[in-house]
Amino acid sequence: MSVITTPPANEWPPVKVYNCDFRSDLKDMADTVTRLELWEWFRTESPPEDKGYMYWGHDNVNKISSGLEDNRHSGATFGISLIF
Repeated sequence: MSVITTPPANEWPPVKVYNCDFRSDLKDMADTVTRLELWEWFRTESPPEDKGYMYWGHDNVNKISSGLEDNRHSGATFGISLIF
């Protein structure tokens, strides 16, 4: 299995959410998925169409939420971060 790494958030193109710089939140999400070794899970699983990631009670989604260094997400920003 290859390890996925992302560059520092300040090297990413600007991402604005609710008029705030959202890059550090996306970087935290990516780093958490890497730390939990869940990239392959994203390649092979999809949330139910009627729930999306925001309302899917899957254990791995809960692990990601609990594993974030700074979980400042609303349900909407959490869900969009998982598909970003």
